[in-house]
Amino acid sequence: MNGESEVSIQEKSRFLPALIAVLILFILTAIMLLIWNINSSALKQPEATENTSPVTVEDYVEPFAEGGFVSTYTSEVGDVYFTDSTTGLTLYQKTEGFCLDSCLEVWVPYAIDEEIKGERFKSVLVNEDHQLYYLLLDDKMLFTFYGELGAGDLYPGDAKGDGYEGEWTIARP
Repeated sequence: MNGESEVSIQEKSRFLPALIAVLILFILTAIMLLIWNINSSALKQPEATENTSPVTVEDYVEPFAEGGFVSTYTSEVGDVYFTDSTTGLTLYQKTEGFCLDSCLEVWVPYAIDEEIKGERFKSVLVNEDHQLYYLLLDDKMLFTFYGELGAGDLYPGDAKGDGYEGEWTIARP
């Protein structure tokens, strides 16, 4: 009887490394799928378009940037800048050039649902079906900072995008 239990223990221990390897592969696969799912849902890719104007994507708008209007925010040190009046998220402008392609994975165009024709603020229609307009300040588009993998501005008053890559500045009155 004692010999039988030794054989079965030896047989079982022979499969233990293979079982551990399968479990490790299963866990690694699950982690990779989870990471892939988070990345693919966190960064909505712009739809392809033939439009070569500065606004190249019509439907790329994160929910927190829709339908708001601009208000001002005063920081603890007295700095005053424009924010989305609904969420309090800081608004930015690109100092030179346009935000295209991979730039739109980090920066979200600030969208409103009505036309504005003011002295400093104007809007440009980007989706007639949904009456979606991008807001411009002094003829430059306004954006919110989503950041790489969503590490941008998350709370009212955040200003993590100011000076980003030397090309972005906070929109100020």
